[in-house]
Amino acid sequence: MSANSIDHNLKHSWTYSELFRRVVQLRDFILQNEMCPSERIALYAFNGIESLASLCALFILPRTAVLLRSSFNYRE
Repeated sequence: MSANSIDHNLKHSWTYSELFRRVVQLRDFILQNEMCPSERIALYAFNGIESLASLCALFILPRTAVLLRSSFNYRE
């Protein structure tokens, strides 16, 4: 996802600081918990999940981006 696409998504959801705060919370959650199927489904509660994954891929934690993308496409 390009920077322009991220900017476009953010204009319709959260401010940068709110998005960053939520990404950090999600990163901490993923690092502290094993991701079983029911927990993966909980990730759907986050609005703007593609923006979260993109920000993680850019500068926070690449592993989180992979987990977000895999949980977003998860089929039980």
